[in-house]
Amino acid sequence: LIMMGMGGVGIKGEPDPMYLATLHCSACHKDNQRFAYIEPKVCNNCHEKGFDKILVEQMRFVTSRMRLLRSLLTKAKRRHKDAAIPVIDEAEVNYLLIREDGSNGAHNIKYIKYLLDYSIANLRQTVN
Repeated sequence: LIMMGMGGVGIKGEPDPMYLATLHCSACHKDNQRFAYIEPKVCNNCHEKGFDKILVEQMRFVTSRMRLLRSLLTKAKRRHKDAAIPVIDEAEVNYLLIREDGSNGAHNIKYIKYLLDYSIANLRQTVN
């Protein structure tokens, strides 16, 4: 779903360029183990030299933002434990989608960043 730019809440997604190019998962995930971690250096086979370093930086950014989102979700749920707050539900959907994707941005960094920004901004208003 992430590669297609779908599944999240609050943001109109765009497909990742690799999805639009009809790349199959096996283009990167070449081993027999389904959903195995891929070393970022593999990306240099098709992308320019040094792309792996950019990818690692993006993955660190997403990991950091996911920690912040998880923290804000915890605070918001505590503060509003007896109320149905749509912003909290939306943020949780986005958090779970990104976590379950497991790529930390590699599958569609633009969409993931938009989902994180949207959810974090809305939760900040809820917990302040």
